[in-house]
Amino acid sequence: DEMVKMIDDPQTIVNNKEKALILIESWGESSEELRYLPVFEETYKSLKSRGIRFPGRDNESLAPIFTPP
Repeated sequence: DEMVKMIDDPQTIVNNKEKALILIESWGESSEELRYLPVFEETYKSLKSRGIRFPGRDNESLAPIFTPP
């Protein structure tokens, strides 16, 4: 909820908004890694349905997601 509020706030610094959108997009599109936390996919789909545009992402700059074996 806090990240969505930040994205919706017109006073948010553009760079911070873009980073939040990149994280939400990567979490929302994750295959199995985060399926146990459906809020990420739901938030991503909700923002997309509202017409929020996601910036292109550089996968090399994102931290890897650790998934236990």
